[in-house]
Amino acid sequence: MTAGENRLTPAQIEAVLRAFEAGETATAAEFWAEEGVFIDPQYPDSEYSGPDEIRHALDWALDHIVEEPGLSVRTVAGQYS
Repeated sequence: MTAGENRLTPAQIEAVLRAFEAGETATAAEFWAEEGVFIDPQYPDSEYSGPDEIRHALDWALDHIVEEPGLSVRTVAGQYS
């Protein structure tokens, strides 16, 4: 996905979370655009850019801070068709 394309759909967001929970970090990271950014202050660096850096961040999370990931979407803001 590139910056000019639409945002992720709720189903795609769920797919990212399920991939992360399954340890499929490469699949989860593929949803980020090359110029996409992942921000989380609990990680060694609080900001990661692009799918490769984001995959490494997700791998680190599974190795260091998340024993059994269990993620859910509470709210999706924006317009979706």
